Amino acid sequence: ALDSANVAAALGLARTGDPYAAARALQTAWDACGDEMERARLSAARALLLRDRLGDAAGARAAIERALVEAQPFAELAPLRADLMRSQAALARAAGDARAAEAALETLRADDVANDDDLRHLAELYAERGAHDAVVALLAPLEGSSESLERSLAATGRLDELCTRLAAEAPRKPAAEARALYLRAAAIAADSLGDPARAASLLERALPLGPADAEVWSRLGRLYLGALGDRERGAAALARAFAADRERADVLVPLADFH
Repeated sequence: ALDSANVAAALGLARTGDPYAAARALQTAWDACGDEMERARLSAARALLLRDRLGDAAGARAAIERALVEAQPFAELAPLRADLMRSQAALARAAGDARAAEAALETLRADDVANDDDLRHLAELYAERGAHDAVVALLAPLEGSSESLERSLAATGRLDELCTRLAAEAPRKPAAEARALYLRAAAIAADSLGDPARAASLLERALPLGPADAEVWSRLGRLYLGALGDRERGAAALARAFAADRERADVLVPLADFH
């Protein structure tokens, strides 16, 4: 039987030696090794060698499958199995095998070792096939937002939740990104939810985060003059819009009506 020093040497060669020599050494070590746990480690090292240093994605996927089976009986190798499963998901996705990628990530989730990045990657796969309810169920409990969650909230008609999430995410972002999130939320509040007060509040939050913007001031002014019935604030906002862009003749008519 192969001793532990020779296994360690083969594993070290896999990390730093000639990759072709390392692949032969790992296979030779695996053939001679009588320790099943060490065999699993050797298989995992060979899989990563094929993936990272030899560029053999198909071979790496097959080697990972073998390593996963070999590592299964050993609780001590649970972290290794999780890393292999993540590699398998990434390789499958790169190969266009979305179902295999899903299966690998779902295994991580079932084993209760999936991290937030794993769940977001899984949600992206769900979103690609239109499983928007599954995306929301997966991502809604996580902190923050993501494009996948936002698209799926919109696709499933959860516009109130989408509006709330966009506004909640904005303070965590740089000013320009925060402003864009507030403007998106304001548009949803005004156009889809029919909530002009909420829309106005969101526009007010967006205004200090960027340069004077005639369009934002105009939108705010029309909300105040119209649904909110606050003519003075509406006129003031439209005046700011015209000051920001003297070409905005469209704001002069409501301003004239006010005066």
